[in-house]
Amino acid sequence: MRADQAPVDALVELPECCLQHAINEQPALALRLRELGFRPGVRVQIGRKVAGGARLVTVGTARYAVDAATLRQLEVIPVAA
Repeated sequence: MRADQAPVDALVELPECCLQHAINEQPALALRLRELGFRPGVRVQIGRKVAGGARLVTVGTARYAVDAATLRQLEVIPVAA
């Protein structure tokens, strides 16, 4: 599943291939996501939608507004709560 398809407040995990699409299409974006903590094995909470189609995403204790185009490039695995 892609991150933009996750339901609100879903807890998801980033698999090994989570950034593969971003690495292939936009290496600079993939690097920035890794700097922000988007790495394989990390659990992320996908929050509500905000202006412009972005979603609030919580990684650890940090919250980011991530645009829809970037979310479409992140593969995620739902985690049972």
